[in-house]
Amino acid sequence: MYVLDVPEFSALVAVLRETPGISLEKHADYFVARSTGEIVVERRATGVGQAVWFGALTGGIRGRIVTFSADELRVAPLTADR
Repeated sequence: MYVLDVPEFSALVAVLRETPGISLEKHADYFVARSTGEIVVERRATGVGQAVWFGALTGGIRGRIVTFSADELRVAPLTADR
């Protein structure tokens, strides 16, 4: 999952950084979040409003969106069959 390095997404980056099982690295203008399992983020934990929340994936993903609702973002890693 790629998160743009802009102030609007700093709370999302902070939550990803504190989530066990997720590695977060800075690359150019993005943070790259990786996990061998699903990446799950609750919007409430980030404190961002819906307009910012629904822009969270504008940096792109390498995975499969399982859930992207007003409350939760869940991205699963790609598998050989998908």
